[in-house]
Amino acid sequence: MALIKQPSQHLDGQERREQPRTVADLVSALRHAEADVRRWAARDLDGLDEAAPALLAALPQETDRGTRDALLATLAGTSDPAVVRLLAEHLRSEDAGLRNAVAEALARMPLGGEVAREWADDPDADVRILVVMVLTRTDDPLGRATLEHLVRHDPDARVVASSVAALEQTGQCPAELVVAAHGRFPDDPFLEFLVEHATHRRARP
Repeated sequence: MALIKQPSQHLDGQERREQPRTVADLVSALRHAEADVRRWAARDLDGLDEAAPALLAALPQETDRGTRDALLATLAGTSDPAVVRLLAEHLRSEDAGLRNAVAEALARMPLGGEVAREWADDPDADVRILVVMVLTRTDDPLGRATLEHLVRHDPDARVVASSVAALEQTGQCPAELVVAAHGRFPDDPFLEFLVEHATHRRARP
């Protein structure tokens, strides 16, 4: 028998589910004309792994930001590596809002950091900057090594600067690494600022 989701408690006077719905009902509601209905369906599918394909299919079509966030919040609860990797494909989306939202979701997901590392050599510099965003926010133990790799070898100054800034946030960025990054891109004003910051930090007693 298909699982039936019970109606949740009234939250804000406007949005609520009026009757129990099956998983099939909820998946169908992801295509409803009203954003509120789609958003509640996305929330109610939380924890139901069998709904992941429908959630992934709905994500690039969703035009309402709140509903998109609900879709991503539900997907972020999965630990299925296949789902994580399919979600990461949206890092190449032409929709900047979707790209950034997906990066934030990956940072909250098991294996999200691992998948981000796999994208660290993507030919698109904008994708690599999103990889830095994921690695900055995730607990991935190899995140630091990947960020250091980007600082030393990435050909794009923006990616290098983002990686240095991410390492600086951890308080574990050697001044020598910042200087090396600036040496690769001496005309980058942000890297120059980071060099000055790192030098002053090291000079403190």
